[in-house]
Formats: sequence, structure tokens, C-alpha cells
Amino acid sequence: MAQDAMVMDRLVESGNQLIEAIRNLGLEIAVAFWAKPTDEEMWFLYLASSTVDVAGAAAAYRIVHGAMDDRPELGIDLFDVRVISDKDSMAIAAAAEIRPKGQNGDSAGTSPRRLKRMSNYGTRYAGLSLGGVNTDGAYIYPANPPVVTA
Repeated sequence: MAQDAMVMDRLVESGNQLIEAIRNLGLEIAVAFWAKPTDEEMWFLYLASSTVDVAGAAAAYRIVHGAMDDRPELGIDLFDVRVISDKDSMAIAAAAEIRPKGQNGDSAGTSPRRLKRMSNYGTRYAGLSLGGVNTDGAYIYPANPPVVTA
């Protein structure tokens, strides 16, 4: 169990650095999260972007690949990354989990599935399903991630 937590911590940090690099290359990311679908054996980094609908997934993957080529030390393989539309059900559900409480009283902050909200550092999600996809867990990055200094 402790080993799983260490692996997840490494993935979260590496993912954060990769997301920052991808955004610096111009890819808009509406929401980003690690999730482990129940029927898979590994975690995947999901990057939800409107670019998928506008220019196609291949255009988004080219930017992701460019960022990854410059950062092999992150230990994230292109096959670990799934670029999806920001209209995808998983993206919508993940965005709802990190949405701040609005003036009209709606809030993702009341979700019983949220294990731990870490303010600027993201949300560990323990729901059995994220946007209709059965999962063994997820980590959702904050909407406005902290600046990473190297």
C-alpha cells in the first residue's frame, strides 16, 4: 500500500511537470487527471482539451509528444497519456469535482467520493465511476495548478 502511494506521488509530480510543459507549448488543457480504469492494469494521464474537437486528437498528441521528447526523465510514456475532448464524460465529471463552490450554492466540494482535496495541489478521487467509466481511483489536478520551479 505504501509503495502504491509512492508511485502515485511520483506520477502526480511528473504529470504536473508535463502538463505545465504542454501548456507552455500552447495546448489548452481544460482538465487533467490520472485515472486507473477498473479493466486496465495501469494508470493513465488524461488530458482534456477543446483542441481534440477543433483540430483533432492527432494535433493534440503532436504537442504532447513534443513536450515529452524534451523530458524523458519524467518517466511518462506516450502510451500512458490519453488526450480526450473536454466534452468527454470523464472530463466533465473530473471538472465537476474540482469546480469551486459557486454563488448559486452548487459545489463539487460536497462530493462524498472525494477522498482528499489538497487545495492548490489537486483532488484524490475514490469514486467507483468517473463519467460512467469504472475506476479504481483518480487524481484530478487543480484548475489553476501551482507554478513548478525547477
